[in-house]
Amino acid sequence: MSKRYTKKKLDGLSFEEFRRSIKEGRVEPLYLFVGEEQYLQERALRMLYNTLDEAGRAFNVSVFSMGEGAGAAKVTAWTAIETANQMPMIEARRIVVIRDFDKIKDDENELVLEYLKHPSPTATVVFQAVSLDQRRKLTAALMKTCVVVAFDRLTEQQASRWAEEFLKLRGCRIEPNALGHLIGLVGTRLTRLSNELEKLAIYAGGGFINNAAVEQLVPRAREHTS
Repeated sequence: MSKRYTKKKLDGLSFEEFRRSIKEGRVEPLYLFVGEEQYLQERALRMLYNTLDEAGRAFNVSVFSMGEGAGAAKVTAWTAIETANQMPMIEARRIVVIRDFDKIKDDENELVLEYLKHPSPTATVVFQAVSLDQRRKLTAALMKTCVVVAFDRLTEQQASRWAEEFLKLRGCRIEPNALGHLIGLVGTRLTRLSNELEKLAIYAGGGFINNAAVEQLVPRAREHTS
């Protein structure tokens, strides 16, 4: 039987609240990133990385996907926790990202639980997930000890505001009916939406994006993707 994952909305920071906290210099030792909007999760990670000096990022940012690896060498929780406990190089802190933490084996749960009780003072550890199985002891511990940041899929209204700001930063504007048509075609997932907006912005060359431009460019992209 497949696992049942919760659809309950989590209490936690929004992306904007997280961005504000990082801008104010408040970086926590433990984060839990949860939600379907992967584009914003990756942007949030980039904000964390940018709290380190550029020269030190290569030595102090580690990303682990549980269960993945070359050949028989699979990434384990032990590897990630051991990295988090290492002293950073050059910087005062290192950043460790643990993706697919739901694949952490039961026999390694205690290792992670112990770390959550006593996180390294020189590390920021980010646990990433699309959704949570709240039946697991590890999930409950993460929700209790980590700063939870929720990355829920945007509504059409939220996606519209996001798209307008995205284009404004590129010196473009889009007609309301064209924006509605675009979102109707590609949906509200920001990875796909940003790709189409980037293309439309280049096509518009700093001017208005109208419905004709959406009709001309976006269907081609959909056909190509298919």
